[in-house]
Amino acid sequence: MAEALAEVMRSRRRAAGLNQTEMADKAGIDPKHYQAMENGFVSYRDRKPANPQLDKLVKLAHGFETTVPDLMSDVFSRIEIELG
Repeated sequence: MAEALAEVMRSRRRAAGLNQTEMADKAGIDPKHYQAMENGFVSYRDRKPANPQLDKLVKLAHGFETTVPDLMSDVFSRIEIELG
């Protein structure tokens, strides 16, 4: 799921024409944390798969000017595509 979320984040950010720092600022998330999440990790130090809490998902959705259900719908669609 972490990789699917990362793909959705990357795709939506690029569609918005923003770099990672701009998107992090817009979402109110630390830029390094945003960058790690967009690469599928909690942090680069830990290298654990991203598993954001609801408050981070709300911030991401706000930054992408959407809702958490809409954002997660894209994530689950990516997972379904991967599972084929």
